[in-house]
Amino acid sequence: MIPPWLGLRPIRLRELAFFAAAGVVAYLASFAIYLAVSVAPRAERLRQDTRPVLAIFEQLSARTSRLERAVADARRVVAGTDSSAIDSLRAFLAQAGGVRAAPFDRAPDTLRVLLGRSAVLGSTIETRLYELVANLELGRPRDAARLLDRVDSIHGAMTQVLVDAERVGLDELTTREAALGLAVETAVRTASWWAALSVVLVVMLLVSIARLVQRPLAQLEDGLEQVARGDLNARVEVQRDDEIGALASHFNEMTSVLRARAEEQGRFAAAGQLIAGVAHEVNNPLMAIASVTDTRLDDPELGEELRGELQQIRRQARRAGKLLSGLLRFVRSEAPPGTSLQLNDVLRSATDLVSYRFGVEEITLEEQLDPTLPPALGAPGRLEQVFVNLLSNAADAMYQAPGRRLLRIETWSEGGHVYAAVGDTGPGVAPAMLQRLFHPFATTKGASGTGLGLYISRQIVREAGGELEFEPRPGETRFVVRMPAAPVPVPAPAAAVPAPPAANGAGLEGTRVLVVDDEDAVRGPIVKYLRRRGAVVFEARDGHEGYEGALREQPGAIIADLRMPRLDGVGLYAALRAARPDLADRTIILSGDLSQLGPAFPVPESRVLVKPAELREIEAAIIAVTRG
Repeated sequence: MIPPWLGLRPIRLRELAFFAAAGVVAYLASFAIYLAVSVAPRAERLRQDTRPVLAIFEQLSARTSRLERAVADARRVVAGTDSSAIDSLRAFLAQAGGVRAAPFDRAPDTLRVLLGRSAVLGSTIETRLYELVANLELGRPRDAARLLDRVDSIHGAMTQVLVDAERVGLDELTTREAALGLAVETAVRTASWWAALSVVLVVMLLVSIARLVQRPLAQLEDGLEQVARGDLNARVEVQRDDEIGALASHFNEMTSVLRARAEEQGRFAAAGQLIAGVAHEVNNPLMAIASVTDTRLDDPELGEELRGELQQIRRQARRAGKLLSGLLRFVRSEAPPGTSLQLNDVLRSATDLVSYRFGVEEITLEEQLDPTLPPALGAPGRLEQVFVNLLSNAADAMYQAPGRRLLRIETWSEGGHVYAAVGDTGPGVAPAMLQRLFHPFATTKGASGTGLGLYISRQIVREAGGELEFEPRPGETRFVVRMPAAPVPVPAPAAAVPAPPAANGAGLEGTRVLVVDDEDAVRGPIVKYLRRRGAVVFEARDGHEGYEGALREQPGAIIADLRMPRLDGVGLYAALRAARPDLADRTIILSGDLSQLGPAFPVPESRVLVKPAELREIEAAIIAVTRG
């Protein structure tokens, strides 16, 4: 990392990429410019100097060839061997006057003199050939022969001059080619050094990338693997203040948040297990209190003042049991998301769980629940968690709000969907939070908030095929839950429903009932009530006694507590299922621990009563079992 005292900030990856790309472009451009400056001018000069010389030599070569043919024709004419050669010679002489002179001024200085002499000698040969033809026409063959000798001599001299010119020209060309070759060699040597420098720069760039990118990314990957293995203490060293350094910082912040959330979840799980563990112990006294009050309230000679007090005791016991049952639903096994449910009931259950805040915080509850609401598809317990979260958020928002605190819940159906809305008159959602409202860890509650409530709630609703949306209204913060409506079942033939037990009289006359419970305070009032209703009741204090009593007494119905010493209610049910399935089908389970109930529970839900159950509910369940 760069020392702070230097006053320089670390280069960022996007800047490094820009500089690397700019360096590659500059490198290629400079190499191209070097070639253009060092090699291209020399090659162009060689081309420009060579073309005129080649053109001159081509013209002189052509003229020399014509002169040689003309000299050959002159020899045949003088020798008298070819009379037609005189015509070819005259034609050559006629064309020689119109031949354009070669541009010797474009030739190098060393060639200009030789080429000029060759041109003069060529012109002299043409002049002597004119004189030779004229002497032949005048009938002077001897003079023509002497002229022919002079032409041969001049032609020989001209040939020697051309040979010297070619030699000088080749030397000049060789010198130019050597200079060009030296330039090319220098360029190749420079290119080699350039390539070596490129390799060094590429290696340096790769090392920089490995140091700045690959190594931090490998550390991030190792950290993510540690988190995936469950190690939330994983941390990544922040080596630089760049993009990957920011990623490392975010990773460390994320693991810190996850550790805090894991600790909270651990405390919640421990609290849930604790609630599930003590639920039976709490529900048993509530069951005993409610059963005793029910038994006493059946006494027609009870005074009005005492009756009112007992009714108040029963109401408070029912309220406490209902609140405890609601809390236990958060730790119990849950039905699958496709379960048919009544959204009004789920919303009421959630409201009961947070209703303790309404009186203390002066919150007014306004309900607009559609009584004709069709059933929806979802998981009742998980949806209850969603509504508890929405209701708690609404109560938290209105806690510091001035004026009237109104909490409004509403249900309706439309277009194959069932809707539930929770609205409050709190301060609303800040504009800065609107985009992050359903993001994980987004909270305005500081350390007291997890920032996961709305995120998890939306996930729960979406898993069930629905949607959770924020739909504010003027003066109201409003969240709407949309769930798919359950298919309308085909009506079945009406079945005979057991009549509810009468308020007085023998509703269970002659029915043999076995009550199995280890708590005398719970078992005693149930036995007393059932005997008053005309049943023949047998008692057992645990599952073993209950199993032996069931085989011995052959009861028409068995009431068994879920949690008992030696053999619990599930064990009793399993033993009866193995030995006497008919007795197992007559078994009713009383449970104060909802955490053990769920789809995997062996006893059908219709034969499970949740404590504190009313004595009349127990009687109705016995009637339903004995009458099929």
